[in-house]
Amino acid sequence: MAVLLSKKEDLFIKFINQKFAKQRQKLQQEYEKNELEIQQLRNRQKVLLNQKRAEERKIRTHRLIEQGAVLESLLPKVKEITAEELKAFQNMACRDWPRAYRKNY
Repeated sequence: MAVLLSKKEDLFIKFINQKFAKQRQKLQQEYEKNELEIQQLRNRQKVLLNQKRAEERKIRTHRLIEQGAVLESLLPKVKEITAEELKAFQNMACRDWPRAYRKNY
């Protein structure tokens, strides 16, 4: 059953449809712009996290090198022993330390 509309009603419906189409298009563009911004922010977050990790690795590496140099200056023969022997020496030297300051190997 077809509904017959007057010319005014037909024009009004076309006007409303055009208005909604423009609003929909505007909202779609805003949505796409926001999605792009979100993706850019996620990428920036990844870059910053990678920079943070790299800086933490650099600080750790520096600390380990410094500590190794101190150990080597105190015990020159440490260059000649294996990692297992060094761990055993550390356990022996640190066995009287509180548990919070040592790690059992």
